[in-house]
Amino acid sequence: MNPGWAGVLLLGVLLVGCGGGQGKLAKVETPPPAAVAQEPTDLRDLQEDSLTEQLSAQRVEELYAKSGIPGWDPAVEEELRKWDYRLKFDVPIHINKQVKAYLVYFSTERKEVIRRYLARSTRYLPMIRAIFQEHGLPQDLAYLAMIESGFNPHAYSRAHACGMWQFIRSTGRRYGLMINRYVDERRDPEKSTRAAARYLLDLYKQFGSWYLAAASYNCGEHRVQREIDNSNHKNFWELSAHRCLPQETKNYVPQMIAATLIAKNPERFGFKNIPYLPPLQYDKVRVTETTSLAAAAAACNVPLEEIRLLNPELRLGITPPQAGYYTLRIPKGSSDSFRRNIMMARVLHPPKIRPYKRFAKKKYRRRHKRKYASRRVKRRVYRSKRRTRKVARTSRRKVVKTASVRRSKSRRGRPATVLASLWGTPKSSKSGVKRASRKKATRTVWLAGARAKAPRPRPRASPSASGSKPS
Repeated sequence: MNPGWAGVLLLGVLLVGCGGGQGKLAKVETPPPAAVAQEPTDLRDLQEDSLTEQLSAQRVEELYAKSGIPGWDPAVEEELRKWDYRLKFDVPIHINKQVKAYLVYFSTERKEVIRRYLARSTRYLPMIRAIFQEHGLPQDLAYLAMIESGFNPHAYSRAHACGMWQFIRSTGRRYGLMINRYVDERRDPEKSTRAAARYLLDLYKQFGSWYLAAASYNCGEHRVQREIDNSNHKNFWELSAHRCLPQETKNYVPQMIAATLIAKNPERFGFKNIPYLPPLQYDKVRVTETTSLAAAAAACNVPLEEIRLLNPELRLGITPPQAGYYTLRIPKGSSDSFRRNIMMARVLHPPKIRPYKRFAKKKYRRRHKRKYASRRVKRRVYRSKRRTRKVARTSRRKVVKTASVRRSKSRRGRPATVLASLWGTPKSSKSGVKRASRKKATRTVWLAGARAKAPRPRPRASPSASGSKPS
C-alpha cells in the first residue's frame, strides 16, 4: 500500500475514534429536567430581602390614593367579601386601608419580585399544604412563607434568621431542628415546615386568633402577650392602631392578607403568564456512611445542582459524619441506580471532611487585625472609665475627711487670708486610694473677711541670754 494512503487511512481511524469517545462521554450526562433548568434564576435570590417592609403612615396614604392596579374598581371589595362568604379563604380576610395600600404596592412597585415569588411558590406549596392539613392548620397560612422568604430555603436575614420560615437558632432548636457545622435543618423545606406548623399551632392555642398568631410569629409571643396584659386591647387591629406593636409587625399582617389575595387570583391584579415551576418530587434513601453530594449525583446520573436543590440543609456538601445514618433525598425514580452505583461513586468522589481547627487567641487576632483594632480602643476607654469610677467610689466611701488651716502670705500690707483645705485621708492603708486620688478629693475654700495676725518671729537665743559661760 502507498505510504501516503496509509497515513490518510490512519488519520481517519483516529478521528473516528475520538468522535466515538466523545459520544460515550455525552451519554453519561443527561440533560437536567425543566425544573432545574430554571434554577439559576433562583441563585440570584440568595441575598434578596423579604417582603416585610416598614412603610410609614404617609406612604400608606399615598399608596391608598394610588389607582395603579389594572382592573381595580369599586366592586373589588364587594367581590372579596363574597369570596370570604363562600369560604374560599380558610383564614379570615379583613380589608382595610393598610391591606389596600399593600395590594397597590405589590401590584406596581414590587411586581417583578411578587412574580418571581409566585413562580417559585408552586415548587413547595403542595408539600406545605399537606403538612398543614396534617396539623389541622388553615392552608392559606402557607403564604406566610411568601412574606418571610419568598419560598427561598437559602434566605438569610440581618437578625440571623434562616430558611424558608426564617427561624432563629433558639426557636429552631426548641422545635427539634438540628443546627451544627454540617447540617442546618432550618433550610430543609420539609422539616422546617413541620416545625413552623407546630409553632403556629402553639401560638393559636395561646392567643386564639390567627392574626395575633402571625404577629407573634414575627415579633415573638412574649412581646404580644406583654402588650395584651398591659392594655385593654385584645385584637390585633386595636394593638396596631394604638402603637403597641413594632412597625414591622403592624405591616406584617396586612402584607400576609395582600399576598394571599394576590396568590389566590393573580390575574385580577395584573399578574399574567407566570412561569410556574413544577413541584419537587423525590425519593428518600438512607446512607450509613459519609457521602458527598457529588457522589450521590454521579450514582443517580443527574447534575450536581439537582441534588443540591433537594438537600439545601447540607452546609458542606456532605452528610454529617459519625451520625449513624442520614436520610438523603434523590430525584424521583433513581433509587435503584443509587444503590447500584453508590459504592463506586464514593471512591470517585470521596467526601472532603474539613477538620475543625482551633486557633490560638493571639494567632486568631493577628489574622483579624481590623476586627479587633476598634475593640481594643473601646476596651481601653471602658477600663479607664471603670477605674475612675472605682477610685471615686472608694474615695467616697472609705475616706475620713479632716480640715486643716494654714495662713497665706500678706501682700502689700493686706492682712493675711486664712486658707482652709479639706483633705481626704484614708481610714487605713487597705482602702486602696492613691496619693493622686487624695489631691482630686481636695477642695479649697477661701474664707473671705477672715483676718489673722501675722506670727511674731521668735528671737534667737544668744549665748549670753542663755546664761552659758565661756569656756
